[in-house]
Amino acid sequence: MFFTSRREIMVCGVMRSGTNLAKHIITGHSRCTVVFNKYWWKHAPFPFLQRPGERYDHKRFAVIIKDPIHWTRSIYNYYASKSAYGVDGKDYSDFIRSPFVLKDDSKYSISPAYRFENPLSYYNQFYLSYLSVEARLNIKLLRYEDMAQNPEAFLEQMVLPKERLPGAVTVPEQPVRPSSDRRKTKFDEGQPSAYPEVSKADFDFISAETDTDLLMRFHYLEHRPAPARRLEVVRNAARV
Repeated sequence: MFFTSRREIMVCGVMRSGTNLAKHIITGHSRCTVVFNKYWWKHAPFPFLQRPGERYDHKRFAVIIKDPIHWTRSIYNYYASKSAYGVDGKDYSDFIRSPFVLKDDSKYSISPAYRFENPLSYYNQFYLSYLSVEARLNIKLLRYEDMAQNPEAFLEQMVLPKERLPGAVTVPEQPVRPSSDRRKTKFDEGQPSAYPEVSKADFDFISAETDTDLLMRFHYLEHRPAPARRLEVVRNAARV
């Protein structure tokens, strides 16, 4: 639990990790506010350069992580739907093995493009950067799967009892649409795109490319379904 009275929580995570669902749960069931990009971009690794004189040890951070198998399927669908990201007809297997470009495509952003060897390289660098400062800051690294299955427990980890609003904590049936520091969360009424199949070769590649410390720390090596079968999406896996 965080020992602070400041009602602001910065939520971070790789693209398509569940940051908007986290915002919906926190702001819908507590008196806290959620910021995404107030100090740095929520989808970027923890930065080296910070605001002069700005203290971060009293701030609250929720960092959402998703199983890399489910995450690569979600980020593939998202990138394939955006012409600006240059998937150019690649299928899922090619996508996870290809160079990955991270950029903010919002009209308000003036930002660089970050290039990684593949999507898992981005995933590794992002979460390892937060793990490296975890002991010095009020950072909670939380699994998306646990948040979606038990939002009450997630909220208890992020807010103080006096900040809670009455009522049960639930996960909405509709996918939560992307939001920002300026917009409240809204819902997507449409049906999410079907997720690509994961072959054994894809499964093995993702397992090999994902940092072992991350897989072990977040228990993503345990109870994983056999790669030859269709990997079922955890409830609300389409949410971001």
